[in-house]
Order: sequence, then structure tokens, then C-alpha cells
Amino acid sequence: MPHDIRLSGEELKKSYWLLTHVRDIRKRIIVAWIVGIAGIWVFTLLSFANLYLFSYQQNRINLQNMVAQVSSFPRAVQLADPDLLNRGVIPASGETVDLYALLNNTFENWWAEIEYHFELGGVPLVVRKDFILPQTKQYILQLAEHGESGSSVQFVIDRLRWHYVSSHNSRVLIQRNRFASQNISYTPASQTQFARALPISSLHFDFVNDTPYSYWEALLPIVAKSADTIVAASLVKIADIKREEIRPVEVRWFHSFEHPTSFEISPHINVLDPSAYRSR
Repeated sequence: MPHDIRLSGEELKKSYWLLTHVRDIRKRIIVAWIVGIAGIWVFTLLSFANLYLFSYQQNRINLQNMVAQVSSFPRAVQLADPDLLNRGVIPASGETVDLYALLNNTFENWWAEIEYHFELGGVPLVVRKDFILPQTKQYILQLAEHGESGSSVQFVIDRLRWHYVSSHNSRVLIQRNRFASQNISYTPASQTQFARALPISSLHFDFVNDTPYSYWEALLPIVAKSADTIVAASLVKIADIKREEIRPVEVRWFHSFEHPTSFEISPHINVLDPSAYRSR
């Protein structure tokens, strides 16, 4: 039996309103949905941006702290100056003298950049720079200074900067710090043809670069000894060193000194400094 469905006036009004506003309701729902999605995306992007900026700032602070810690590390472990084993004055040509100082870096994992000066007879000389590798005894020479051989001499370190040697750099030192001097031959002034006119003594040797790397230059401090006494010194600069090269070197002295019984030749190249290497 069919049912008689009748709507009241109030229900008819609601149905009519819903029918006439259905498009508007749909638009509002879509707008609200879009706004909600956009809000989620904005919140997500802001969260990522905040996280990135926070991480960047935190990493920057951490890096600054690491740099500060590394720079203060030598002070923290209280590294002392290299030991000064010896210093002195050697008579040279004319009215000049040669100065020397022997330093010893006893540290295994630290090398140093140094700024230093000699004082001759109480007068400070020019400030110079050098370096000393780990566990190395090194002569520092300053030649042809005006003065007397009896003058007092002091060696002063003005600035010292220590560098930590990582495990990688330790391997670099072992693999690349392979330089030597061989075939050392000395000719005293008495055996030269100019002996009567001018005392010229000479030293010949071969500088050996026993590495597969080329270098811009090397310094060779040379100390001549008679027993334990230093009687002469020289400083040779060799440029454009090829890999696995053997370079003949000649040194001449134009003044007389006691016949040396030994020579100490210490090739001086900072293999830990990338700028020391030639590209080929």
C-alpha cells in the first residue's frame, strides 16, 4: 500500500534552501579544503626551513668550536719551545761572521712554524721565518753578518705556531721526506791552484730526491766540523727539483778555516706544505 508522504512547511523551507545553496556550499567546502592543504604545505615548508636554519647555525657553531679547540690544542697540551742545543759565531770572509743555532723538535706528532731573530753583540738582527718537522734536529744559519767572531750571540724565538700531525700526515712524512746527500768530497784551499792568491776551499756532493714528487726548491744548511767544533757553514738553495733526481752541488768558501773532519748536510723541504710541490 503506498504511503502518503507529506512534508511540513518548515521541512520544505529547509529543502528549498539546501537546493538553492548547494553550489555555494560546495564552493565553501572546496575553498576550505584548498586552504587546509595549503596550510599543511606552509607548515611543512616552515618546519623544514626552521630545521635547516637551526642545523646550519648549529653546524656553524660546532665548526667554530672545533676551530677554537684545534687552535688552543697546543696550549692545552702545553707544548714547549724546541730545544736550543747549540748556538755560536763562526769567522767568515772579510769582517763578517756566520751565525748558527741548532734546534731539536722532540715531539712526534707536532711540527712548528717559527719566527726568530739572532742577537749579535746585543743587537737584534732581522726577524726571519722557518719551520721544523717532528723529531728533527735542524741547523738555522744566518750568514755574512758584520761583526767579530768573539761577539756574544743569542737566538730568540719571537713567534711559534704548532701544527698537529694527523695519521695521514705521518704517512706523508714517512713516504716523502726522503732526501739525502751522498758522494761528499772536500778539497781544501791548499790543494787548489789559487791557494797562494786566495784561499778557496770547495765541497762537492750529490743531492738526492728519493721520492716520486717534484718540488719548487730545497734549502741545504751545511755545517763543517773539526771533531765537535763547527769551523764553517753555508746555506745552499736548490730550485726546480725533479722527482727522483740526483743533483750535483758545489759549495765554495773564500776564507781559511781548520780542516773539517765531517760535514752535516740537512735537506730542508716542508713536505707537509702543499705549496712546496710542483705540479709536474
